[in-house]
Amino acid sequence: MQIRNLMKYLDRNILQIQYNLLNLPSEIIFENGHKIFNIYAADGRKLESMYLTQRTLTFDPLEQTIGDVSNISEIHGSHYFGNIEYEYSNLHQRQEPKLLRIHNAEGYYSDNQYYYYRKDHLGNNREVWRAADNKTVQVTHYYPSGMPWATTEAENHPSEQPYKMNGCEFLEDYGLDVTDLGNRETYNTINRFTSMDRFCEKFPWQSPYVVAGNNAVNFVDLQGDSAWNITRQWNDNQIAEYQQFVTTIIQQYTNAGKKFTCEDLALSVLIDFASENGLSVSITNGSGKYDARSDNYTDVETFKNDILKTSGARDMQNNNNTVSVDIANSRSGDMILNRNSANNAGHVQVITSINYYDDTNFVEFVSIAQGNTGIGTIRGIGRIFDTYNPASSFYTGQPIAKGTYLVPSNVYANISTGAVYYNYSITKNIETRRWNFTKF
Repeated sequence: MQIRNLMKYLDRNILQIQYNLLNLPSEIIFENGHKIFNIYAADGRKLESMYLTQRTLTFDPLEQTIGDVSNISEIHGSHYFGNIEYEYSNLHQRQEPKLLRIHNAEGYYSDNQYYYYRKDHLGNNREVWRAADNKTVQVTHYYPSGMPWATTEAENHPSEQPYKMNGCEFLEDYGLDVTDLGNRETYNTINRFTSMDRFCEKFPWQSPYVVAGNNAVNFVDLQGDSAWNITRQWNDNQIAEYQQFVTTIIQQYTNAGKKFTCEDLALSVLIDFASENGLSVSITNGSGKYDARSDNYTDVETFKNDILKTSGARDMQNNNNTVSVDIANSRSGDMILNRNSANNAGHVQVITSINYYDDTNFVEFVSIAQGNTGIGTIRGIGRIFDTYNPASSFYTGQPIAKGTYLVPSNVYANISTGAVYYNYSITKNIETRRWNFTKF
């Protein structure tokens, strides 16, 4: 049986869909002659969408080319440059398009106004709020599949914004009605992708066209493919589950006799939880940004190993990866960084549990787990022998050590070695950090 992309859909009057080498729809032709042309960069980023509205159908629409506009009554489209979006309403304006939106993580800027999104638990844009007059200008309701079923607009709102499910663009011109997730498009009405999953061999138990693990009520599908099946977004519930997971997984590592460097232990806990629970992870270090949603990865182990062998303790200070928290507000999974006099981290400890004074929020002590490094700390040795690579026979990771930090007395005791450190926060110049989950 040959598995292919969606080539036509007569129920929606789609006569033909053509795809480029990346399996992205480059041309969509409708029975009434309307057409949509998409232009992409080599890495799959959409650069332009052009919409051609047919005046009257007097010939076979399949014979018309993009250069033939003799029977076109309207041409409009959009240019996409990073987070900036332009629009045009005729061929002449296509060369000098008008600024439409400048997108940011919380909303967008348009027509000298700032707009902000209010999202639901799945990351869908439910409301658009205009900052200037503190007014909600758009409200959208969704079916579980992500299909908008009702949208209300406020008066004097310049135009309806199309970014809806997962914050992605909903394309409804000519009755197309799909959501562009980036790597693939999903037809929300039936909760299916229009092209197959490039990584479908990882999930042989389900269709290569299925969206969100076929459970759109509980999961989301952020981009359509990834190092693992990303079906959720980080929220308070997921973070709480991660904090409960830390002690359990570290005990499993210990029982299995696994060895880690200090930063590898912290990273392994995060990646193992995220991959098991369908959550995204991206880590930035001196070698670049490693994103589980990247086209470069098709399995967990390759992604994980690439991060572990290129990351160091200092990368745990990168604000793209972690944020600073007070030790009094720490939680399981947070990290205590030991720093030098220049405030550069050289060692990472993972907090596994926290004990409070009776009926108070005051921290009495925290339990700690840590990996350690051997000869890899000697300048030049790690690079020569690849000691930071867990897959290398020269990897210098050590068995997990346990300890306790008594916060009020500022004393750290390494239970595994018997070493005791007084005035710990000063001696080791410690800083407490937490994963920057919102950046993932």
